[in-house]
Amino acid sequence: MNIVLILICEVLKLNRSSYYEWLKAKENNKYLEVEKELIAIDNEVNSIYGRKRLTKELNARLNTNYSEQTIRRIMKKIGIECVIRKKKNKYKKTNAEYIEENILMRDFSTTSDNQKFSTDVTEISTPEGKLYLSGIIDMNSKKILEYTISSSNNNELVFRMMTNLFNNIGAKYLGNIFIQTDRGYQYTSYQFKELIKGKLIHSMNRPGHCPDNSPIESFWGILKAELYYNPKCKKLFRTKLSAKNAIENYIEFYNTKRVTEKGTTPELIRNNSLN
Repeated sequence: MNIVLILICEVLKLNRSSYYEWLKAKENNKYLEVEKELIAIDNEVNSIYGRKRLTKELNARLNTNYSEQTIRRIMKKIGIECVIRKKKNKYKKTNAEYIEENILMRDFSTTSDNQKFSTDVTEISTPEGKLYLSGIIDMNSKKILEYTISSSNNNELVFRMMTNLFNNIGAKYLGNIFIQTDRGYQYTSYQFKELIKGKLIHSMNRPGHCPDNSPIESFWGILKAELYYNPKCKKLFRTKLSAKNAIENYIEFYNTKRVTEKGTTPELIRNNSLN
């Protein structure tokens, strides 16, 4: 303790221990607003944000500039833990009617939206049976452009999604966009070939190489970690209807509100890219 502090304590007739208790209380109250805001954000997003996203969101809301290290320390103090993503790759062999070359060869680089798409089907289990989710993502903004949900994993699931895409994408872009798929039976059918003819350039995974289509695979991992495997969301998957609603709400949240590591959203990135 410095001499000035000793003199102050003597003049004010304060015990040194009282001073240190005051300092400790002051330090605890210093981050009180931050703690409250972190808890609010964590509850809003069902604990899906890690340290980086929590830091960006908090600083944006409070107009502050806290470091990730500070936020990590506060998270530990108040017991905030993010959901850990489970990774599971699965490849199913099918009899293909036609095969395309892997043109992209994991080159997912882009300069704007509507250059490269990635699409796939994943399954979600409920006590009432499985749901199948078909989605298509833009490799640039990472926005989910279209999706369909059904109890049946059939051609209609995929083709309806593709038809919606063509109706909404804008004719001026069609013909020059690459689309990456795996070798699932929908994508190796002549019907799919005819459906995308003149609209999309088809690039197909090599056999057993799931990372060839990692943009959409990564999104499935995010969705399942933050929603499907999230203990706070378990009750949402008790029925097919509630599961469908939960998926729809999550995709809306992911596109328009979920903060990326760049501090923005897929929707904003796409809008800025195309405007």
